[in-house]
Amino acid sequence: MAGTDDTQPKIAELGDYLLNKQAEQPSTQKRTIVAIAGIPGSGKTRVSQLLCEYLNRLGEICAMAPMDGFHFTKAQLQQQASAKGIAPSTLLSRRGAHWTFDSEGFVSAITRLHKHSDATHLLPSFDHTIGDPVADKIAIHPHHRIVLVEGNYVHLSMRPWNEIGLIADEMWWIAPRSKEVCSNRLAARHVHAGLSESIDAAKTRIGSNDALNGDFAESNRLPPSRTILN
Repeated sequence: MAGTDDTQPKIAELGDYLLNKQAEQPSTQKRTIVAIAGIPGSGKTRVSQLLCEYLNRLGEICAMAPMDGFHFTKAQLQQQASAKGIAPSTLLSRRGAHWTFDSEGFVSAITRLHKHSDATHLLPSFDHTIGDPVADKIAIHPHHRIVLVEGNYVHLSMRPWNEIGLIADEMWWIAPRSKEVCSNRLAARHVHAGLSESIDAAKTRIGSNDALNGDFAESNRLPPSRTILN
């Protein structure tokens, strides 16, 4: 979708589908949970943002619950490295791998907002200016009837991640048109964020981390209910 002429029609189609699905829920108290996954650079965050904006055009009924807020902090990774007797850089260089997230905390949070749709739930968000998550920055209110759970690993087939598949009403996989498209998007993002000094340096970084994470996410995922070419 990102960078294509059919972005808005596709978003409208997906949004209308979710509105109809929510309307058909057996209880008005039940939320529709959509787990949106894809490899790094696939555009899953942008698709989720556009979809959320579309759904909220007539009233705020949709919210995003991104996985990124559940990164272990840099300090936590350093502590883990110390406990294992390895250099902190060993873990920090692989930040973004599935084991650098608080998977138990993430699954627990999504389970709560699914079970208790009449309560407000506070979730952490990732602050790119400090490079760490910040607690209680995202609020999921009772009027949010559709929640987009977004991240690389929300389709993983291993525990505890696979519990998201039991919760979600929809499992959408964002499939890139090519791995090169993903690499170019990520490289531009890394340079813009100051993580790399050049596109070439960014692509080296991607090859040693993001690409590995993407291959893992793609090779160990549950079957999606829908695949969206982006």
